[in-house]
Amino acid sequence: ETEPISYQEDPNTQRNTPLTMPRHPTSIVLTNLIGVKHQPLSITKRNNKIYVGLENPSQIVEINEDRKYKKQRVLTLVDGIVSSLQVYNDEIYAHVAKLLYHRVMVFDLSGNFLRCWSHTGNSHHYTMLRVVDDMVVIPCDARGSLYVYSLKGELIKEIKCPITANSWKSMAVLGDTSVIVCDWGDNGDVVFRVDLDHGEVVWTTTEVASPNSVVCYNDYVLVATHDKDTKIWVLDIKSGKEYGI
Repeated sequence: ETEPISYQEDPNTQRNTPLTMPRHPTSIVLTNLIGVKHQPLSITKRNNKIYVGLENPSQIVEINEDRKYKKQRVLTLVDGIVSSLQVYNDEIYAHVAKLLYHRVMVFDLSGNFLRCWSHTGNSHHYTMLRVVDDMVVIPCDARGSLYVYSLKGELIKEIKCPITANSWKSMAVLGDTSVIVCDWGDNGDVVFRVDLDHGEVVWTTTEVASPNSVVCYNDYVLVATHDKDTKIWVLDIKSGKEYGI
């Protein structure tokens, strides 16, 4: 369903120009299909470059958007599963897991290693990492919390939240103060918002079944599910309620 758009005539061009635009997404269109040589596990984008974490062999690949996605080069090989990537301040932050050994690895945009630190307490390989306002945020299964690190790896704070063990987690950045977390596992499914400044959970919803991935769009949270009834949920950022309810 499409939110209506109102128009007025521009006296200079005599064309109708929009007064208001839809605040929520009205359609989803596939714009590009990019082929890679190995299984992609994580992806992030900066300007005209796309960075992808691949498996078997584990590596980080750079894809140049200006060359119609055809120019791809391996930046670095990694010992472990690259489950999450984000570019921040011209550095690539990667969550890398090998069995129960989890760590954050940081590279420059050419793939040169800069630094790393260990992150304990996770039982699932596919754990999300996000960088927000000079803070690196990672879920911790064992303690049911989010760990917040500095860009150098010092633990700043631990925020208790409804994280469960042995679950697939995804996370989206909301402004400079919050993250939206999806937790999909055998112990139940939950989506919640965490205020990083105040160290508290703002809202929680269990209405979304099998929440697989999440992004923020204007005033809304988009959650894609992974189930026999696959769909995209639109949630209100302030309340976590389904849009229109």
